[in-house]
Amino acid sequence: MVHRRSGDTVSIALKPDVKIAAVRKIALADIKPGSFVGTAAKTDVNGNLIAQEVVLFPESERGTGEGHYAWDLGANSTMTNANVDTVVTATKGNVLQLSYKGGSNKVTVPPNVPVVTFIQASRADLTAGKKVFVIAAPDGAKNMTALQIVVEKDGVVPPM
Repeated sequence: MVHRRSGDTVSIALKPDVKIAAVRKIALADIKPGSFVGTAAKTDVNGNLIAQEVVLFPESERGTGEGHYAWDLGANSTMTNANVDTVVTATKGNVLQLSYKGGSNKVTVPPNVPVVTFIQASRADLTAGKKVFVIAAPDGAKNMTALQIVVEKDGVVPPM
């Protein structure tokens, strides 16, 4: 059972082979040109993308969800999963120049934004009260089946 941001509670089925991960904090300095990242962002009043979180994907997951699209981290939020072309230090935060199939974006990363990477987790980490990020597919009228889960571990909450 998962309590969603929207306030409702849903039941999500788990297949035996569902992928379960957690995240650990890293420094933005760990992200270099050539890295593959995902970043949820909001657009400021000037049309600039301001990161709400940044995830460094392991090399084995390069290309996951590549592109730029709407996201549900808040009103008018977006997700960009892309290659890092450059990291530029700026006054209001570092700027990631990102490129993906069909486009590119510049995203400012303020100093207080969570930056994480994936680590291993297991079903044993899925306990009551833990925060989770779940990618799920509809499995009937109201049922869902988890495709991937990122669970809170060692006090680090998935910022997605």
